[in-house]
Amino acid sequence: MFRVTLPAAGAGIKVESLPGFPYEPVDWGRRKVGGAYGFLYAFDSLYMANMRGFYPIRDTDGDDQFDEFTLLKKLDMGYEHSAHSIIPTADGKGLYLVSGNFTRVAKGTTSAQPPVWQEDTLHPVIPDPSGHAVGLKPPGGWICRISPDGQDWKMIASGFRNSVDIGLNREGELFTYDSDMEFDVGVPWYRPARINHVTSGAEFG
Repeated sequence: MFRVTLPAAGAGIKVESLPGFPYEPVDWGRRKVGGAYGFLYAFDSLYMANMRGFYPIRDTDGDDQFDEFTLLKKLDMGYEHSAHSIIPTADGKGLYLVSGNFTRVAKGTTSAQPPVWQEDTLHPVIPDPSGHAVGLKPPGGWICRISPDGQDWKMIASGFRNSVDIGLNREGELFTYDSDMEFDVGVPWYRPARINHVTSGAEFG
């Protein structure tokens, strides 16, 4: 983790390495990877989402260095389909966190959707012959509203493949861009990359 201080006119960029940030590398093929996908500074904390958890990070003694790292929620490792961006809610009283479909909804999370996850199809489900995401059950990728203290998590929408970022328009409505399933290009059920208007309780399949 690095902090970059932008220069005044004619000065150089200052780059500092910040110690202590949670780093739990995971095996990914022949590599080990780790780090954070989402950061947001709000409520006197720097919130961080990585492949294993959701943290508030604070400077408790005012010396301009982060020294408190608290795991609020343990998250399943989802590689590049893990928990991603964090933004403030429209009312400024909470946080939104978006995750891809490999990270399951965290324990203790309530939902704006009724938990009636069924394979609602006329024919039996055909798992991906290449093995991708076989065994992953609904809900898929999700968006949660989180209280500043991290104790109250509510899933407000789900059914995404790998939404990485979220944003609010000037009316406070939530939107996300979702990825396609590139292996399905050319088949009847292919769904292209798309922008979704995320309303409370929405399920995107």
